[in-house]
Amino acid sequence: MGNKGSTKYRKYKSLDVFDAHNGGINAMELNYNHKYLVTASEDLSVRVWSTLTSGLHLILEGHQHYISSICVHGDYIITGSADSIIHKWNIDTGECVSTYSGHIALINEIICWNNWIFSTSYDSTIRCWHFTDATCELVLQEHTRSVGPITIVPNILIKSSNANPLATRMIITGSADKTAKLWDLQTTKAIVTYKGHKSEIVCLTVDHHNKYLYTGSSDATLRSWEIYTGQAITVFRGHVASITCIKMINNFLFTGSADHTTRCWLSNNGTCHKPYFRIVFTGSGDNTIRAYDIDSGRVMGILKGHLYAVNCIKIDNNILYSASEDGC
Repeated sequence: MGNKGSTKYRKYKSLDVFDAHNGGINAMELNYNHKYLVTASEDLSVRVWSTLTSGLHLILEGHQHYISSICVHGDYIITGSADSIIHKWNIDTGECVSTYSGHIALINEIICWNNWIFSTSYDSTIRCWHFTDATCELVLQEHTRSVGPITIVPNILIKSSNANPLATRMIITGSADKTAKLWDLQTTKAIVTYKGHKSEIVCLTVDHHNKYLYTGSSDATLRSWEIYTGQAITVFRGHVASITCIKMINNFLFTGSADHTTRCWLSNNGTCHKPYFRIVFTGSGDNTIRAYDIDSGRVMGILKGHLYAVNCIKIDNNILYSASEDGC
């Protein structure tokens, strides 16, 4: 038999292991100056790590169930949990300074804008909270099933420069009811509903000009829409299982799927495309992170070390951070 040529991969060195959680990590974020790495876990805690020393800075405890989502906003960490509660913590001291109560089920996602917090929940609602005094200012409740992904876009209907700052924004949400919705925060009503998917909307993003919405679904398709009219534009077909994440870079859309593949699409026509970037990194349920050459699709490197599925990755200054079901 002939000799099989060996595959040569680029070498990536593991710099540190942040090992202290006693359960899988569900979310990970860097703060605004990249001084701290924040991880949220099944073990009911959030841990704050120094990116300079790799040491453990804080342990945040107070939730009664696993932590499902986090958002770092200024000097604060916002955490959402399966206990239906949201807490706000000081990132330097670890003090819990506010508690936001109102949801009646798992918090799916949290985002912050200016002086407001937006949260989506398995209870089918979206809530808007005042960042400082923790009051619930709005409840949006036209979805009929769990609400997951959320993003903020400008309200182009507002003409007055004296308008309430909150009224100058709209939000878009995706749901297990197979729809996405554009919400007017003045009326608390959905003014556009995006219909077409055959199953849950798992992820969404908008283009850099806030003109087009892209939704990824467990029906294995990615769809594009005109944001303010709801007009359906393109169906991106190619995946054969649920689309789990979307990332937009310039005019390219990257999608990750439960079919074990990553695809790159040209955003304006839905064709699979090869961009001019060189490398894309993916985290997987096979416990590894892979680096792919975009031009050829060839695996350039495999980062091993995790014992279970890799749930999230972040890249900062040529350092890649990964978090896993193995708790580190």
